[in-house]
Amino acid sequence: MTRQVSRPQLEANRSRLLQSFQGQRWLSEPSGRDGGLDIEDFVQLPGEASPFVLTLLRVHGSGNRYFVPLRVTLSAGQEAQLSDASYDAGFITALLQCMREQRTLTTEKQRALHCRAQAPSPGAPALEVTPFKVDMSSNCLSELRHGEERWVCKLYKRLSTDGGNELRALQLLAGSGLAPELLGSITYEDGAGLQALGALTALVEGEPIYLPLSRHIKALIAQVVAAPGEVSPLTRNGLAELEPLCRRLGEQLLLFHQRLNQGASTGEPALFQLAPYLDTHRARWERLHAAVEQDASLPAPLRASVLRQLQRVSNALLAPGKLRHLPPLPATIAHGDLHLSHILVAASEGGAPRLSILDVSPRSLDAQAPAFLTQTVLQDLLSLLRAIQYFAFDEILDGIKDVLGNTQLEATRLVLENPASLPPSCQAQLTVLSDWSKGLFGCIERAYLRAFERGTALDIHPSHARLFYVCRLLQELEYNYSYNRGFFKYCDFYYLLHLEGLE
Repeated sequence: MTRQVSRPQLEANRSRLLQSFQGQRWLSEPSGRDGGLDIEDFVQLPGEASPFVLTLLRVHGSGNRYFVPLRVTLSAGQEAQLSDASYDAGFITALLQCMREQRTLTTEKQRALHCRAQAPSPGAPALEVTPFKVDMSSNCLSELRHGEERWVCKLYKRLSTDGGNELRALQLLAGSGLAPELLGSITYEDGAGLQALGALTALVEGEPIYLPLSRHIKALIAQVVAAPGEVSPLTRNGLAELEPLCRRLGEQLLLFHQRLNQGASTGEPALFQLAPYLDTHRARWERLHAAVEQDASLPAPLRASVLRQLQRVSNALLAPGKLRHLPPLPATIAHGDLHLSHILVAASEGGAPRLSILDVSPRSLDAQAPAFLTQTVLQDLLSLLRAIQYFAFDEILDGIKDVLGNTQLEATRLVLENPASLPPSCQAQLTVLSDWSKGLFGCIERAYLRAFERGTALDIHPSHARLFYVCRLLQELEYNYSYNRGFFKYCDFYYLLHLEGLE
């Protein structure tokens, strides 16, 4: 039986606990994870025998906070062994019980942890808990089943300064069919307000949109390898098959943006603030430039090419005052991290595919907050273009490495360093990479813009589009450097080196 867990028992395990988190991407300090772990606050789930403790953690000296549920196992000598319980079925069952009972738990620091849910009362059949995927990401997802009803329990491990944004966004989208319906929440209340720790949503049927796209592009690659001279007509025909799905995505994304912004509207829209946005990305550029300079794994010619292109990016887009000529742009609420795994597609009786958008994470929904003024729906569009490019690059390089008989990373290096040496079928696949990505995104973008009502069309200035595209690329490249994601680092180099319009 587990008795009440004390702070000294938790403190005694801090170093071992931090060591067990090494390599997990939800931990935001990849270069400083040996700095020690601070336990900011904690609360044990009710029940005399409950082995579960909800903890708020911070790496020593860091501004980032984490929510990690722990299973506590006490030895005969009352020494506590701690383990991450994020995917533990027993923990999630106990947490849902607290949510059903609308409990507010009082933490060690006399703060409130609110558990709220619209869920059935306990009873047969018993709750079934199945993790979707046990991985290292910043959110932990589990499917809950109670009879014929199914939900998703989502726990936020890495906590943001605007931690309730997804909960508020889902409330704005309620009843729209564009996102999962919010059924419950777990929030932590301190002097600064409410911090979201988790959400309970209805389960959305469907598969991530990258799966049908993968089936399509794999078939196209096989055709192109067999007939490299026919690459252009084969790609055009393939894109024509995807046009209904692309149109639907463009239209649904516009409805998603409109619903978010209309629901949160408080009057005249504020203008996007370019200066702080550029400040953030100039700082990111400086970190990346230094990382590339020090990257001994890069061949010298490639490193020199990347550094030259980074300098062109800085001169053309990030230099102070360089983009003063741009027309005013409204600050608008966006998804915040749109990529293909966040879009589910399912068949519907009417024939048109049914789409749902997951993991809504706007930078801010508070029009008075500085973060609100550096977001725009255009960022979602350009993030989606980057997502399509990532996806297509992964699929195409998988096809090229099969032709060459080497690894995907070896094939990627060859594509970057000596593309002229590739055989015709590989050259044809690189043509597919360019044309398919551009064609797919172009169809989505056209549908998005066509769906605007007459007189309210979105004016996408080419310099705005280039800026948001490049800044997303820099963000992803920094992430890939931080977590040693070699293949995706090379993918970013490929698109960085193929940037146009920087002179």
